[in-house]
Amino acid sequence: TATGLLNVIQPASLPVRPSSPSSRFYAVVAFALGLVATFGVAVMYDLSSTRFRTVDDLQRAIDLPILAEFPRVRSSQPRLPREATNYLRASVLLATEDVDDRVLLVTSARRGQGATSVAVALAESFARSGSRALLVDADTTNPGVARAYGLDLASDPDLRAFVQPSDEPVDPVAVHVDAGHELDIVPSVGMLSTTTDLSSAKLGAALRRWADRYDIVIVDSGSMISSADPLIVAPHCS
Repeated sequence: TATGLLNVIQPASLPVRPSSPSSRFYAVVAFALGLVATFGVAVMYDLSSTRFRTVDDLQRAIDLPILAEFPRVRSSQPRLPREATNYLRASVLLATEDVDDRVLLVTSARRGQGATSVAVALAESFARSGSRALLVDADTTNPGVARAYGLDLASDPDLRAFVQPSDEPVDPVAVHVDAGHELDIVPSVGMLSTTTDLSSAKLGAALRRWADRYDIVIVDSGSMISSADPLIVAPHCS
């Protein structure tokens, strides 16, 4: 018989851990797949997003030159950085070197995006450079130039006094910018009842008069979405 031919070479022992599946192997595979999936989702989101994250994104979308870039500032900061504003002034001069009457409109897509801050800073930059600059507040819904300079809302003339025909000419308000430099402004000290108060013909005539008198006229207007002011002002700008 075969009974005497079988011998125990080594006694069997109980395993201390399972031989399969390997938890370490599957953990590494799961981690790698998670990284690939996360990267894929991020790429798909970036390709499908329509937000502008950099200046290059904006320039590719609009195919127009970017005149300047301003950093995000706190609401408590009274003025934009001078370096960025001076860069914008130089860009404006280069872009309008063949223009006789410089009338520049400053607006934004939505309210609260800093159009008034840019207009004020740019006008002051021109004044500091020795140019005869005029800042016009043509925002009929949320005028901010008068607040920026702390003008007396009761005694100072507003935009209507400048654009309405009158036998007595009204002079712009002169404000101090730096030592030896002043800036003329046409404030809008209160909201106009309707945008028709700011008629295109009357404002156009006033802007032409100012363009003959000043080196540059900067018009601060309302936002494109919430106001019709830019549509009224734009045809009269450079």
